[in-house]
This record gives sequence, C-alpha cells and structure tokens, in this order.
Amino acid sequence: MYEVPFDATNLASGTYVYVLKTEKFQLERKMIFLK
Repeated sequence: MYEVPFDATNLASGTYVYVLKTEKFQLERKMIFLK
C-alpha cells in the first residue's frame, strides 16, 4: 500500500478529480472535500 501526502490547506470545499497513473494503468476518481 502507498500513501500520498495531501495538503488541502488552501483548497475550498468542493468536488475535485484526482488521477493515479502508472505506465500501464490510469485511474480517475472524484473526491468531495468539505471543510
């Protein structure tokens, strides 16, 4: 399992899209961030 630091200090609440990529794979997902 891997972890990626995520600093949302300067982000507003809302819906964001994140992408995880490797040479053979790409995954896109939505994330709802609420402060």
